[in-house]
Amino acid sequence: FAGFLRDITSRHEAESERLRLVKEAVASRASEEAARVRAEFARQEAEHERRRLEFLEYVGLQMASTMDYTVTLESAARAAVPAIADVCVVTVVDPDGRPQPVAIVHADPERERLARELVRPHLMTSASLPGVADAMRTGEHELVPEITDDVLARCVHDEQHARFLEVLDLRSSLSVPMKASDRILGVIALGYTRSGRGIQPDDLVVATAFAARAGLHIDNARLYTERSRIADTLQRSLLPAQLPAIPDLEVAAHYRAAGDQNEVGGDFYDVFASQPGVWTAVIGDVSGKGAQAAALTALTRHTLYAAALRDSSPARNLAFLDEAMRRRAQAPASFSTVLYARVCPSRDSTGLTLASGGHPSPLILRADGRVERVEVPGTLVGILPEARFEDRDERLGPGELLLLYTDGATELRRSDLEFGERELVRSLRGQAGRSAAQVVEAVGGRIDELQDGSPRDDVALLAIRTPPDG
Repeated sequence: FAGFLRDITSRHEAESERLRLVKEAVASRASEEAARVRAEFARQEAEHERRRLEFLEYVGLQMASTMDYTVTLESAARAAVPAIADVCVVTVVDPDGRPQPVAIVHADPERERLARELVRPHLMTSASLPGVADAMRTGEHELVPEITDDVLARCVHDEQHARFLEVLDLRSSLSVPMKASDRILGVIALGYTRSGRGIQPDDLVVATAFAARAGLHIDNARLYTERSRIADTLQRSLLPAQLPAIPDLEVAAHYRAAGDQNEVGGDFYDVFASQPGVWTAVIGDVSGKGAQAAALTALTRHTLYAAALRDSSPARNLAFLDEAMRRRAQAPASFSTVLYARVCPSRDSTGLTLASGGHPSPLILRADGRVERVEVPGTLVGILPEARFEDRDERLGPGELLLLYTDGATELRRSDLEFGERELVRSLRGQAGRSAAQVVEAVGGRIDELQDGSPRDDVALLAIRTPPDG
């Protein structure tokens, strides 16, 4: 037997070191790859979060910009695709309790077009998406993680509906109710198709925030619309439904409300028969806005109507109104300006008796084109303990016109305080020979033009004209 021993300690240590370094390199590469994956995932999550926040910010801005919720929800649904979903269908319950689709948006424009065509003749379709009916009934969000054939079969109620769901090509959906004031106003359905996207936990948070804002927006829009309708109805009730047809006389009016359409304006006018062959025309402007102005306008019109039936003097009737307003004053600064005209038409001329309660002086357009300002002294109505009113007689010859107006026609908010008065006279001067209706239309148009189409105050015009001979 022969043998030998060799010391391989150094080689073994070198091999161990090499293995250690290889392991460290592999671990480092794996750690680096994991860090890269984590960084990419974090970047994607940050991008998704940015898109979600931008979407909610966009929705908020859209809802703050208009009270037309159908336009807003259509725009918001279009922003939701593809930001948070492949399909977005918004269904709103109308005031009669019927669900109506207001937005259908699909990532595929062709599928969106087909879906809209199918919905048009079948308005209830969108309320039958998987999960929508349940969300509308329970008021809680409904998640359908997988829309199988069995799920679709339970939803389908006719052939057209089946075609609609086929076109949408949904694979999963999330339905979130829109609620306000403990009422369910509709449902927002987010769908996912074959794109491979799915519902993430944060999607529910975004969808819930979207639905909450949309519910408040719909509720506010409906309240605003209802208030506007009430204000418009009340405003109309404070003006004559139509002007009377007066023999041997032309009468025309122009009214333009300014400011918030939810507010009742303070300007008014009226024309009515007060005695045989005698007509009364009044125009005025009461203090305040809204309900206070409406109450004061009603008091003014009805009091003058009753006074005109028992007394023919405009000045005495304004004094009667002044007493009534001071006795019934609902606020310390409740007052009115009024121009009262007693009109006695005949075949060749029209007799006028005018009285003013602090109202802008009327204008007379003579047949030859001259414009005369009729100065009628008088104090504000309803605020001074010793109000004074005077009668002044005038006459309109053939083809001549009396124009009554409120201060909104001349207050143009310019440094030259008399600019509005001059422009009113100038625009009236060019209307000689035209009918009363043509005059108020032209003058009203000029006022709108000077105020850039947005009057800062209510504008009321009332024209009375004696037709020319023949």
